[in-house]
Formats: sequence, structure tokens, C-alpha cells
Amino acid sequence: MLAAGPLGGLTESKRDRLEGNRGFASADFTAGALLKDLRLLSAASGITTHAAHELERLIARDALIGAEQDIAAVCLTEPSPEGQTR
Repeated sequence: MLAAGPLGGLTESKRDRLEGNRGFASADFTAGALLKDLRLLSAASGITTHAAHELERLIARDALIGAEQDIAAVCLTEPSPEGQTR
């Protein structure tokens, strides 16, 4: 399903990681780099997204994924319920 939509390129390029054939340690693009980019975008636009909060939670608060892991690890984590903080 995802491959047919706007995330198709990402899905196809990360398929081996998402299917468990390759780990997340050797990152093409890290979760920490994505969080940094989301923070820069937020600072420039004045808008903080739910995605930035969720990624912050996954990396820093709950430590569900490491900042140095590939962004594909983000796809395999459970999101928190909307509006709920931990």
C-alpha cells in the first residue's frame, strides 16, 4: 500500500530494513538527523508538528530507538495516542 503512495520511494529503499533483512545500526539517514531537521523547520516556520513531538518521544523520552539508527526504525514503532503524553 505505501509503495503506491507518496512514501513509495522511501518504502522501496527501506524494504530490506523493514522486512528485518538488514539492521538499523548502519544508517543511510539517522533518526537523530531527521529530528534535527524537524527542529530546524519548526524554528524557521514557528510551527511545531506532531511528527517532531513523536520522534522526540521515540528517541529521547522513551528511548525506543537510538538517534544513530536508520529512519526505518521509526516505521516499526508504535505511535502514542494523539494528545497523550508519557
